[in-house]
Amino acid sequence: MNKPLKLLFVCSYNKSRSSTAEEIINSEWIHHARSADTEKVAKVKLDNNLLEWADIVFVMEEDHAEYIRTIFKNQSERKRIIVLDITDNYYFMEPRPHRSN
Repeated sequence: MNKPLKLLFVCSYNKSRSSTAEEIINSEWIHHARSADTEKVAKVKLDNNLLEWADIVFVMEEDHAEYIRTIFKNQSERKRIIVLDITDNYYFMEPRPHRSN
């Protein structure tokens, strides 16, 4: 049997997109998930320890991947980073994006 993967989800503020992904993975899959963000006013700030912990890093937008490759150059060279292309128009645990009027 394969061991569970450690999945890290990264977005800007860790309020909606990445925290939703963490919640879904931890409640419905055998893998382990954590989430973090790239902004200074973050709920959970991305750091070296989280990157070292992760087997795979999922980012919501290309900007997040570039941030990781720039700020965490050494750790990111050894990590698989997958860009999900999920824009910031979700609420926590919302099944579909909300629409702005």
